[in-house]
Amino acid sequence: MTFSVKRETIWDIQVKEFQESVLCHWKSVTIWNAGKQGRRFYRSLTEENRQKVIAFCDVDVKKIDKGFYTFEEASGYPKPRVPVVHFKCASPPFVICIKWDLTNGAFERNLASLHLQEGIDYYHLS
Repeated sequence: MTFSVKRETIWDIQVKEFQESVLCHWKSVTIWNAGKQGRRFYRSLTEENRQKVIAFCDVDVKKIDKGFYTFEEASGYPKPRVPVVHFKCASPPFVICIKWDLTNGAFERNLASLHLQEGIDYYHLS
């Protein structure tokens, strides 16, 4: 007999644990990645923790030029809109929703350029 755990179940557990052990101590947070994984993380948060998200940050000019992410699935109006800014203009703490080694080192260099400390200024979740 083989047991398997669905990827979605693992994600739900990771996000729940992160909210209970880290995010509950932060007054605000920036999500690093305005793409699919960053938006998924945002949508997975509780309403209370979504309100702590002050921005998404990215390097993608199209996402930055648009200027915001609209949470269309939210009930009520107006729909929440979260700014999207360049990573150099973003404020820690960060939740990084990018997989390592997918950008030929560009992401890692960008992160290193900010001189942040993992576990204090940012956590990596992907």
